[in-house]
Amino acid sequence: MNGENANGNNTIKFEKTETGYDLGTFNFLRAGWWIWHIIAILGIFYLGWVFGGAIF
Repeated sequence: MNGENANGNNTIKFEKTETGYDLGTFNFLRAGWWIWHIIAILGIFYLGWVFGGAIF
């Protein structure tokens, strides 16, 4: 069958981690991850805005 199911569609089997996230997908990028990184990136830009003149 070469990776096809009975209907002729290709199937991909994803393994799950202990927490239930599908490996091979972006399910691990939940809202908390995005919020944390947006805040961190904005914080770095703010520090560059405030202290950039003293460094360069």
